[in-house]
Amino acid sequence: MIGTEYNPKALKSIFHTLMLIGPDFEIYFLDAQGNITTHAAPEGAEIMGSIDVEQ
Repeated sequence: MIGTEYNPKALKSIFHTLMLIGPDFEIYFLDAQGNITTHAAPEGAEIMGSIDVEQ
């Protein structure tokens, strides 16, 4: 990542590898509003569109 720029394809590959190491974890990349922008879920898997980031 450089500033706010990132490569979604590379990030998805990293997430996939991390999930193989720890399959009980789900890893997502979120924008500032909590919208999921990148994930490693298998094709066709149902995922939430966003996560509540308010505290």
